[in-house]
Amino acid sequence: METKIYSYHNASYTKFQNITIEVSLKCPYCGLPTAFVNSALIPNSNAGIAPFSHRCPNCENISYSFQITNDKEWKLGSFYPGYISDGIPEILVKHCPNFAHIYSQAQQAEQNGLTDLAGMGYRASIEFLIKDYALAFELDTIDDINKLKSLGPTISHYFNNKRKNKELLTFNAAEVVSIIGNDFTHWNKETNCDLNVLKHYTDIVIKVIEMNFDMKFPTVSRQSR
Repeated sequence: METKIYSYHNASYTKFQNITIEVSLKCPYCGLPTAFVNSALIPNSNAGIAPFSHRCPNCENISYSFQITNDKEWKLGSFYPGYISDGIPEILVKHCPNFAHIYSQAQQAEQNGLTDLAGMGYRASIEFLIKDYALAFELDTIDDINKLKSLGPTISHYFNNKRKNKELLTFNAAEVVSIIGNDFTHWNKETNCDLNVLKHYTDIVIKVIEMNFDMKFPTVSRQSR
């Protein structure tokens, strides 16, 4: 795990005045390099080990660490979660936090060999992504979005297969995720497709929605001047 050194100061406790602590370089939830907001959880402990919390300003998730001291310096003892999510696009972390959270859990399940749980997670992540997308683009109110109780109706509602060609292609990819994802969720299976196929079409939907966010929130624009 790549780490980063942070300055930390708690004026109320001599033990934590003007020290440095060692923390993961990246957030384990969104996978982005970040500037954690750090806090000692038991600042009055006299032991040579202290628990800290670390809030990621990108995705707002909280990680934890044990910092160990030899009375001269503090070093990272352990960090939780130890798994670092793999490259969720930063713009989706910002605008689709529910998706980022469940997608990172699916990645962690896959990393631990829990294939069925990973499949369920990837399927659920696309439902979260489409609903986060609908909310961010103001396609519906949050109450209307909540009425869509599963992935199939959500896909049909926002990427209707009777609309434009672009929406038809997105509908096709998302429907593959729904069908294969069901095989990981329900007792009866419709296909012989494995997790790699599910991930392939999951990535397609993610890239399409990421592109829409990139166009809605361009890096630079003359209109903003």
